[in-house]
Amino acid sequence: MDINLPEVFSEFVYEIKFPEGSEIEELNLPSTYRTTTEGSRIVIIGTGENAKFLLQAKYKIPLQQGDYFEFTEFLIITVGIVIVGATIYLLNKKKKVAFKNNPSQAEPIYNKNALTDRQARIILYLEKNAGKTTQAELQKVTNLPKASLSRNLNSLESKGIIKKERKGMTMLLTLIKKRK
Repeated sequence: MDINLPEVFSEFVYEIKFPEGSEIEELNLPSTYRTTTEGSRIVIIGTGENAKFLLQAKYKIPLQQGDYFEFTEFLIITVGIVIVGATIYLLNKKKKVAFKNNPSQAEPIYNKNALTDRQARIILYLEKNAGKTTQAELQKVTNLPKASLSRNLNSLESKGIIKKERKGMTMLLTLIKKRK
C-alpha cells in the first residue's frame, strides 16, 4: 500500500487498521507513530506536522479458506479512497490554477481590512453572485435597514469598489474588478 500526497500539511493524524491476521513486512511512515492491536488486527496511529504525507506499507495475509474476499474488499476500498482523495485534490488545484491563469478573471480592487462589517457582508454577497445584484435583493438577504444599506453602498461607490446603475425603478449593483 502506497499513499503519497505531494503537498506539505501543517498537521495531520492518521490511523491504519490492517486486515486481521496480517503480517507487516516493510513499513515507511511519515512521522511519529505507535503500534497497537485490536484482536488479531494491527493498528498504527500516527501524527505529523509540516511534512508531506508519504506512507508505504508492505504486508501479507496468510490466506485461509474464505479470507480471500475480505482482503479483496479491503484492497478495493483502500484504492478507492486514495483515488477519490487524489481526484478531489487535483480538481481543487485545477480550479485555483485556472483562476490564476485566466486573464479575463479579475481581482477585487479593495482592501478587505478597510471595510466595515456591513460593507464586507455586502461585498461577500456580491462576490457569491458573480459581482452583480439589485439593491432590493441585497436589502432582503442582509436585513439591513434601507437607509443604512444606502449609506454603505454610497461609501463603497465613492471608494470605487462598486458601481450603481439605475434601470427604471431598480438599482443595479456591480462589483468593480481590476484587470490583471
